[in-house]
Amino acid sequence: MSENNNISANCKTQKTQMANSFDLSKSVTSPNQINYGKTLQPGQNFGRYVIQEELGSGGMGIVYKAYDQKLQRTVALKILQQLRDIDANRLRTESLAMAQLNHPNIIRLYEFVISPLPHITMEYIEGRNLQDLIKQKKIKPLFLINLMIAICDALAHAHKNGIWHRDLKPSNIMITKSGEPKVMDFGLAKIIDSEQELSTSGQVVGTILYAAPEQLKQKVSNKSDIYSIGATIYEALTYQPVHEGDTFYNLYFQIQNDDPIPPRQLNPEISPYLEAICLKCLSKKEKKRYNDFQQLKRELKNLKNNKPILAKKYTYWDSLKNIGRRHKTLCISITTVVSILTLSFIVTFYTLQQVKEEKKQLASLAKAMMEFTKNIQENNNYNHILSDPKIVKPLAEFFNQSKKMKNTKQYKFLRGIIFSQDSRFRKHAIEEYTAQIKQEPRNKIAYNNRAYTYSLLGRHKEAINDCTKAISLDPKFLDAYDNRARAYIGFQQYSKALDDCNTAISSNPKFTKAYVRRAYIYNALKQYSKALNDCNTAISLGTKKIIIYAYRAYSYNALKQYPKALNDYNTVISLGSQDYKDYNNRGDLYLIFNEHQKALQDYKTVISLNQKSYVTYNKIGNLYSHAKKYNKAINHYSQAIVLNSRYANAYSNRGLNYALLQEYKKALDDFNKAILLDPQFSNAYANRGDVYNHLTKYKKALDDFTKALSLGLKNWKVYYSRGGVYFNLKMYSLAIKDWEEAIIQNYPQPNKLKPLILRAQKKLK
Repeated sequence: MSENNNISANCKTQKTQMANSFDLSKSVTSPNQINYGKTLQPGQNFGRYVIQEELGSGGMGIVYKAYDQKLQRTVALKILQQLRDIDANRLRTESLAMAQLNHPNIIRLYEFVISPLPHITMEYIEGRNLQDLIKQKKIKPLFLINLMIAICDALAHAHKNGIWHRDLKPSNIMITKSGEPKVMDFGLAKIIDSEQELSTSGQVVGTILYAAPEQLKQKVSNKSDIYSIGATIYEALTYQPVHEGDTFYNLYFQIQNDDPIPPRQLNPEISPYLEAICLKCLSKKEKKRYNDFQQLKRELKNLKNNKPILAKKYTYWDSLKNIGRRHKTLCISITTVVSILTLSFIVTFYTLQQVKEEKKQLASLAKAMMEFTKNIQENNNYNHILSDPKIVKPLAEFFNQSKKMKNTKQYKFLRGIIFSQDSRFRKHAIEEYTAQIKQEPRNKIAYNNRAYTYSLLGRHKEAINDCTKAISLDPKFLDAYDNRARAYIGFQQYSKALDDCNTAISSNPKFTKAYVRRAYIYNALKQYSKALNDCNTAISLGTKKIIIYAYRAYSYNALKQYPKALNDYNTVISLGSQDYKDYNNRGDLYLIFNEHQKALQDYKTVISLNQKSYVTYNKIGNLYSHAKKYNKAINHYSQAIVLNSRYANAYSNRGLNYALLQEYKKALDDFNKAILLDPQFSNAYANRGDVYNHLTKYKKALDDFTKALSLGLKNWKVYYSRGGVYFNLKMYSLAIKDWEEAIIQNYPQPNKLKPLILRAQKKLK
C-alpha cells in the first residue's frame, strides 16, 4: 500500500475541520445507543470507512486499516474503545499535537470527528515498527544511525512547535518499506503553554521502560524525550531494554538509581562512539544529556561522517565512578582507610629509606645509561632502539617528566635521539641538540642529529645547513651526506640529493643507507631499472628493512613485473608493515591477477589504517559493483563522497550503479555532479549518454557520446551506443559508420553487429 505521498496536510485546514466536527473545549459525552469495546470486523462499514483489518490495540483504542470511500484512499483509523474522559482527552491531545506538525517523518493527521464514535484518521504506513525489527535482531549500525538522524529531525520539528511526545518507544516508530521512519502516537503529548494537560496528580505518563527519571516524578521537559530516544537506541543495539523488572516499583527503583549496563558489555562489536552517544542520552541528570534534538542530530551525523563528537567513550574509570556513586558511604569508608594507610607507609618509607634507596637506584641507573650512551655514541648505531615504539614512547615520556634527568649531562645525547622519534617531543629534541652544540661547537653528531629532527619537522633548509656544518667538520661523515640527501628530497632537488648519495657510496661502497636513499630518488625520477639495481645491492649487503622491499616492489610494479612486485609486497607485510600504502598497492596487484577477494581484504585493511582514504572506498565500491552488489557499492561510493565532496570519480561510479538499479534520476544527478567537478571527464559523459539513451532522450544522448569521443574515449562501447542513437534518430549512414568503427575498436561479437549494419543499409534504400 502506498504512503499517499501526494497528500499534504495543512495544519490550519486540519484545525478548522476538527473544530467543525468536535468541540475541543469540552470532554466527550456519548449517546446511550453507542456500544463501546466491540471490535469491528473486516468488510464492516464505519461511517464512510470500510474496515480492512485490525492493526493493533491499546488501553485507549483500536487502530484499523480502513478504506476511505469518499476520498478513495487507505487510512489508519483509531477508534476509542470506551467512553472515558481521559481517553477522549488523549485523543483530543493527539489530534491537536498532530495538527500542528507537518514533517515527512511524522505520521500525518487527516481528520478528527466524534460520530459515530470518537476517532481520528491518519496516514497509513505499509511497513513494520522498530519493535518488530528489534525482536528479529535485524538492525545494522548504519541503518540505526540513519534512522535516528531522521527521527531527531522530526522530533526537533515537534519541539520547535511546542510539542513534547512523552511516549517515545520502538513500537511508536514505524518504518516504511523504503526504510524511512515515521513517528506516531502523540496520545501522551504535552502541548507547551497549553492548559490541555493529560496527567492528573499521581499519574505517571509514558511507558515506564522508556520514561526518564524525572518523567516518573511528573517533572517532564524536552530532555525527557531525549532519554526515551536513548532507551530506544539502547534496545536497538543490545536487543534488550535498559532495565528489566517484574513490577512497576522494581523498574521505578532501577530507573531512578541504577546505571545501565554499557551496551558494549553486552555486545563488544557495538561502536564505542555510538555507545557513548546512547549513554549520554540516558544520563540520569538532564543537564548531562544533549541540549535538544538538533544537537543530537548533529552528533549522529558527525559519527556517521567520522567527525569528532561531544560524547565521551565509556571507560573503566566511568564504571568505578558509577560504583562509587551507587555505594557512596562504603566507598568513602574504604577510601579513607586506604588513604590513611598509604600516607603512613609513604611517610615512613620516605623517612627511613629515601636517601639510601635513591642513591642506590640512581647510581645503578646512571651506570647502565652511561654505558648504553657511550656504546651508541661510539658505534653510531642506535637503530635497533628506534624501531620499537614500545621502547621509544616510554623513554620519551620518562625523559620529558624526569627533573633529575633533565639536567644530567650524560643523558642529553640519548634524550635527543628518543625525543626525535616521538612526534610529541621533537621540539624538545631540537632544544637538546642546540644545547649540546652550544657546549661543544664541533660536535658533528649533534649537528647531524639536529638536521635529522629538522627534516622530520619539515624544516629542510635548516636540516641542510646543519648537515653541511657536520660535513665541514668531517668530510667523511657518511650519515651527514645521507641526511642532507633526505633534506634535498624534501625540496625535490633530486640532482643534489643524488650527488650526496654518490659521494657516500664512492667513499664506502657498503654504506647501505645511501643505496636505499638513491633507490627512492630513482623511483621518483621514474628511472626504475636503476632503482631496482640499488634495492638489490642494499638487500645483498644485508639490509632487511621493510622500506627497501617496498621500494623494490614499487620498481617491479612500474616495470610491469607484477609477480615479483606482489612477492615483495607480501614480504613487506609479513615483516609487519602498518603503512596503508603497502596494503593498497598489494590490493591493486591482486586486481591485476583477478583475485578480487584478496584485493577486497587488503582495501578493508587500508580503511582500518586510514579511515579517510576516500580513494580506497571508491575501489571497494568498484569491487562490489563488479560482484553485482550494487547497493553495497553505492554505500562505499557515498562514503568516498562524504570524505571528499569534490571526488568526481566516485560520483560517476555511484551514478553508474544507480543506473544499473534503474534509479535513473539519481544516476543523472551524480553524472551531472561529476561533469560539473570535471568538465573533461569522458567516462561521465558516456555513462550519462547511456542513461539518456535508455530514457529515449536521444539528442541529449547523442551530445554526450560525441563529447566523450572528442575527449579521447574512443572505445567500441561508445561507438556502438552512439550508432544506436543515430539509428533511432533515422540517421542511418552515421549509424553504420559508428558500428563499423566499433568493430575496428574490437567489438567482442562482430557477427551480432553485422545484422544491425545490414538493417541500417536497408533503411537507406
